Amino acid sequence: MKKEIFAPLENLNYKLAKVGNRKFLTRFIFLIVFLILCFSFGKMEAGTEDNVLGWAWSENIGWISFNCNNPELPSPRCTYNYGVNINSLTGILSGYAWSENIGWLTFNESELAGCPTSPCQAKLDVLTKQISGWSRALAYGGGWDGWIRLRDTSYGVLINDIVSPAEFRNWAWSDMNIGWVSFNRANCDPDKNGFSKGIGACPPAGTPISNYKVITSFSFNQPPVADFSCVPTNCTIYTGENLTLNDGSADIDNNITSLEWYIDSDPDFSCPSSGCGSPAGSCDCDNTVQSSILGTGDYQIKLTVKDAFNETDDLTRTLTIKQDAIADFKCSLDNSTWVICQNFKAKTGQTVYFLSQSSASEGASITSWSWVFQDATPPIANTSSPQTKFTKSGTKTVSLTIEDSAGRNASQTYNLKIQMPVPDWEEIAPF
Repeated sequence: MKKEIFAPLENLNYKLAKVGNRKFLTRFIFLIVFLILCFSFGKMEAGTEDNVLGWAWSENIGWISFNCNNPELPSPRCTYNYGVNINSLTGILSGYAWSENIGWLTFNESELAGCPTSPCQAKLDVLTKQISGWSRALAYGGGWDGWIRLRDTSYGVLINDIVSPAEFRNWAWSDMNIGWVSFNRANCDPDKNGFSKGIGACPPAGTPISNYKVITSFSFNQPPVADFSCVPTNCTIYTGENLTLNDGSADIDNNITSLEWYIDSDPDFSCPSSGCGSPAGSCDCDNTVQSSILGTGDYQIKLTVKDAFNETDDLTRTLTIKQDAIADFKCSLDNSTWVICQNFKAKTGQTVYFLSQSSASEGASITSWSWVFQDATPPIANTSSPQTKFTKSGTKTVSLTIEDSAGRNASQTYNLKIQMPVPDWEEIAPF
């Protein structure tokens, strides 16, 4: 911020003369309090680290400095480091301002308990840009509690972010000696010609007005937060299954404009801006990952979300695709030569041998085999290499279901061609 935008100290003596000599002793006392507080609290938070800067004005107590790094202050600045900050995530105000007439003014929530009317917490609503709650002069006493109300039904401090840097506007009020507190010259001098227009609590029309204001570097655009969940929840699937990715991204400003999914850095699915904002801030672009396309292994799934100010956030989770259980078997008539079972030919009453060719899912072992033979004796079996005899001819089914130690199961069914045996015959000589 350029130094020339403020000139509060050039009229300081003039303004303080209006406070009156009767406050000289009070000012001296608060100077002592100032020194005591500085040495008691150590380094007041936090000046150069804070995002509020500048001056407010009270007709009763004079200038209020919101940051020890205000350019009008003599060097070295921030010998006693103080300042006011707006939390970038919550909008809660914290820290200290300073008045040489009444000392420290706190915005810390812990020091605002017991305010006259709740809510006590000084907080910025990032949507309405209004500041509510209270501040408090710490040097209260003698029946004076030092409360300053930042917003009521007929007045209140707000932030104008149309200009850069954003400016505090309007008034706060205290009925405890402080009176009206103006946060911006524009309250009384909207056309900025250096003279009051005599509006509301402003000085009479024509009164010279210093070029003061409280500004902030707080960003009203809160970046989006990327989030998504998997179904199944552990982001692990088996071959043949699909993974559903459910978008759970959020933006406190409700201005998400696009989402894009990446699989191992390659764009897989995107939600264009036209799909967002209806209703405002929603951009439900879920995704389905097909294991049959990817194959087994670990993959990095990343969701990138962008808002209307081109601020982005991303979240990456690991997708694991495991080989699922596979059931299969072969057939034989001699328990030695094994062939594919589909359309395998055998005769009724003939022993048919079966051999499981199944595999468990990745990392597991087979725990059971369940066979079902149509029109055969025995009709069922539970070993890996059973045998049976078919009692009727025709197309007969043989089914195998396996289960493994991971609880996965798989089945396979083949059709066998069972024929009646050729009748035995012998030649008989004629009589």
